Amino acid sequence: MSLCTDLLSKTLATSRTDPISRRTLLLAPILAGLPLALGLNSAEAGIIDPAETAVTLPDAIRFVPWSGGAAGSGEVAQLYGGLDKPGPYLALMKSRFLLCAP
Repeated sequence: MSLCTDLLSKTLATSRTDPISRRTLLLAPILAGLPLALGLNSAEAGIIDPAETAVTLPDAIRFVPWSGGAAGSGEVAQLYGGLDKPGPYLALMKSRFLLCAP
């Protein structure tokens, strides 16, 4: 029997009349995170394929004035696709102001 199962069964044994007691609810998140804390599971990264990785150096990014705002308010660089074309796109924006937008 695993450590988590053993602790949970002991907790349930102390409160037979009410199997979901306050103690059980408080212990559940701790027991759920115990295998991760003990390092029983590990994540392994895959091998990076250079053919599937795109790297654009900062000097190669071409910014143009942003036409969607006030004059001089910002610049935009289209890294993938286009804002005027259907389909996915990726744009990098530089703003003179604090810009918080989705």
